[in-house]
Amino acid sequence: MQPLNLENDATWKRRFRTPAIVWSRIAARNPARGLVCSNRDGVYQLYAWDVPTGDIRQVTFKAAGVIFGGISPDGGTIYYHDDEQGNEIGHYVRFPFESDANSAEDMTPDMPPYASFSSSQSLNGAVLGFLAAGPNGFEIFTMPVAEDGTIGERRALYTSKALSFGPLLSFDGDYAVIA
Repeated sequence: MQPLNLENDATWKRRFRTPAIVWSRIAARNPARGLVCSNRDGVYQLYAWDVPTGDIRQVTFKAAGVIFGGISPDGGTIYYHDDEQGNEIGHYVRFPFESDANSAEDMTPDMPPYASFSSSQSLNGAVLGFLAAGPNGFEIFTMPVAEDGTIGERRALYTSKALSFGPLLSFDGDYAVIA
């Protein structure tokens, strides 16, 4: 029996370091654009995906990585929950598909930092929804999105001390499913 190879390039180590795409999403109304999460550069980050060519371009650069994100139905905007060094407390941000997270806009600058694992957008793109977990429990909000991309005033839909999920929005954002 041979001794275990502990070199950095050992076959068994390379197998665990093989880049992977852990999830992918295609924009609901623009199938030429998508978003993927990959560890291609060593840490899980978000990548803008040009679906016809298969090319992916890294758009987040957080030291602790970014696992979750979303793409608007028209494929024009990428969203994710931006936190401090992986502590999962922060704000939702957005930036144009053609850009990267360095140009991200804070969508809730007037709120204290919050934890979140749930966000959605109506398929017509007119309403954003998200969950914010903090001292008040689990709060679910929606925000209108104008045709020019301007985000309107945040509206509280639901608050609970119990674990909650949602919202899952109807096509036009008139209805929200909350669990």
